[in-house]
Amino acid sequence: GLISLANTSAQSLFGYERSEIIGKSVELLIPDNRREKHREHRQSYMARPQARAMGIGQNLSCLRKNGTTFAAEIGLSPLFRKDRTLVVASVVDVSERQQALDRERLLLRELHHRSQNMFAVVQSIIRRTLDGGSDPEEAKRLLLSRIHAMAEAQQVLLHNVWEGADLRKIIEAGVGAFSSRLTVSGCDLLVKREAAQQFVLIFHELAINAFKHGALSSPNGAAFVEGRIDRGK
Repeated sequence: GLISLANTSAQSLFGYERSEIIGKSVELLIPDNRREKHREHRQSYMARPQARAMGIGQNLSCLRKNGTTFAAEIGLSPLFRKDRTLVVASVVDVSERQQALDRERLLLRELHHRSQNMFAVVQSIIRRTLDGGSDPEEAKRLLLSRIHAMAEAQQVLLHNVWEGADLRKIIEAGVGAFSSRLTVSGCDLLVKREAAQQFVLIFHELAINAFKHGALSSPNGAAFVEGRIDRGK
């Protein structure tokens, strides 16, 4: 368990001069809360020493001289010399790799959450469309137009990395082909992604109703949307 040799890479990685660690316990390089467990593992390993490859799924961490820690992969190679056994430990700082994996896991969880939310919205759209009592062809056209409106909203959200969406663009996505006959004012603000999904469906339904029964049913008809922020007192 004593350090016999440390190369320049080890000195740079741990922040020690060679003279500071030669002859010291290897637990010097292990965080306080893991030293006892590491000592047990070390003693168990020395009972049957064998080569151990880097990164075998263990969550390992090492301690620098300045008190900071880093995630590490450690490979072990025993050397048998007459009456004693030495172990060469190869240590690699994998902090950046671990951080990248953590970010990937976070993104996957967020993607799962958003996909589940999207499935719920699509199910709601299908249920609402099919419960309308319209004939199959009309239901098909309505369902496709609603899903297309949602797809357009996703494009707007993706442009802003899903942090939110420009309400004006969401309105235009909702009204689809009728956007050229729509005048929008006072709607230049960002809305959260949940609100964006609701707004695109609201304005899609308004546009469909206007096309069937209102101003957009006439070739020369037009629609106006005016927004106003009331901040209250």
